[in-house]
Amino acid sequence: MVYIIYKLIIIKMKKIFLSLIALLILSSCTGLTKVEDGPKIEEENKKINITTSIIPLASISNYIGWDYVNASSLVPVWVSSHWYDMKANQMVQIQDSDLIVYLWLEHIDWFLEKALNENNNYIKVAEWIILIEWEEHNHEHEEENHNEEHEDEHEDEHEDEESHTIDPHVWTSSKNAILIAEKITNELVNIDSKNSDYYKNNLDKFTNELNTIKNNFIQKNNNLNQKEFIIFHDAYNYLFEELSIKQENKLIFQSNVLSDPNSKEMKELVDEINLHWINIAYKEPQLNDSNLQMLANEYNIRVEILNPLWDDESKDWYINNYKNNLQNLEYIYE
Repeated sequence: MVYIIYKLIIIKMKKIFLSLIALLILSSCTGLTKVEDGPKIEEENKKINITTSIIPLASISNYIGWDYVNASSLVPVWVSSHWYDMKANQMVQIQDSDLIVYLWLEHIDWFLEKALNENNNYIKVAEWIILIEWEEHNHEHEEENHNEEHEDEHEDEHEDEESHTIDPHVWTSSKNAILIAEKITNELVNIDSKNSDYYKNNLDKFTNELNTIKNNFIQKNNNLNQKEFIIFHDAYNYLFEELSIKQENKLIFQSNVLSDPNSKEMKELVDEINLHWINIAYKEPQLNDSNLQMLANEYNIRVEILNPLWDDESKDWYINNYKNNLQNLEYIYE
């Protein structure tokens, strides 16, 4: 009898022991599962990397995908894209990008085309935009406006502009910006479908904000007369077209006309000011304007800013810059 009880106790202890071992194994397996899940969670939180050729495209990309996107421009602030050479690390950046957005216009981002391969996912902006041809007098008198330290580079750049008949500054109009934003949204939805509502809602906000700014400007100035004005960079044809600003009212001069007060070009500029009673001129932020201010003081000319490109990649930059450009353009109306 004692022997039977002893056997039963031994059997019971074995069952308890086996149960404990099973629990340990199950716990160990569960732990391994958690370790394997770790990187997957990090991968889900990883932002989509977008590389753009120029800053406005990066700003638009960031607006559409801000919480889930990291968009950056290959061409940095204050650097011209016309003769830009990519750095070695940027080649790596391109290959590591989830999406590449560029104009597909030789005059602006020709440097990017050679870096792409069949594995890259990219948007060619110019495929969906109606391009404007430059009139001969427009780009003959045009020159990019930058800091003096880049003068030689920009002389070459000006020569390059003269050999092109297509105006590449497509991003300056809200209509084109919205079209670009739509293409970016579609690609982000394809890449990250679970956040499609987020991207589409941001597209709606972007569209509504720009249309509101544009429509308010047109409504406010529609019945006013447009004065003639001076610009030193013919980069706003797409913008002027959507605002119905008369192209014949713009007088285009190279920025270097201001470098020599006694030059023939300066005399022509003064003659135009007197002939057309011009009292408004537009410069870009990077233009060295000391002589322009002297000219403005002498002839009672108001100098305002039109900014086509440079600032930063933040999501609000494009909208804020568009709004500022339109506010400053109100001075051509009377």
